[in-house]
Amino acid sequence: MERATHVGSCQCCGRVQKLPGGLLSKHGYSVEWGFFQGVCVGAATLPYEQSCDLIKGFVESARKGKAGIEADIDALLRPATEPVGWYHEYIPRQTRVRGGYSWRRVRLLQEVVRLPHGDATFLKYVGHDGKEERLPYYGTERDLLEVATRMNADYVENNLRPAMRELERYIVWQQRRIADWKPRELRPVEDPKDARDGRSG
Repeated sequence: MERATHVGSCQCCGRVQKLPGGLLSKHGYSVEWGFFQGVCVGAATLPYEQSCDLIKGFVESARKGKAGIEADIDALLRPATEPVGWYHEYIPRQTRVRGGYSWRRVRLLQEVVRLPHGDATFLKYVGHDGKEERLPYYGTERDLLEVATRMNADYVENNLRPAMRELERYIVWQQRRIADWKPRELRPVEDPKDARDGRSG
């Protein structure tokens, strides 16, 4: 691959990347199991300084994504009809895979525990590994459909609405880039020693 002598901005994400062979290097990725995951769709294309031809497509994709999220919000804010809700579950680290929190649709259950002074009812959910786990919040002795409805509303407020606002900001930003576009000079790589294959996340 031809070494990068200049850097440019991505038409999709705006990140400044090296330009091996005149095209943007791979970026926006993580590496799991030895494979690139989530490479930006603006990789291997002309930089913004030389073209904005791809931006209209990115804006249209963002609009479609926003419409899809709006439809999901509308559906999830209705009362639940089955004991299944969105839960922010912690998934422990597995071999070569990073652990962390992930939103999952989980099935809800009730557990009745016999105690000396009466029965107690606890809420549970089926975890990512198929095991039943206590639900750490939402209280006890509540209707499962009400709990699922509340969990879905939490998912909307803490995941879907922020995602929709990000898409709205992205659309405005990209429209401004289209309006302001004109050819610009590429910036040279500051240190020739860094002009290798240009790959960076």
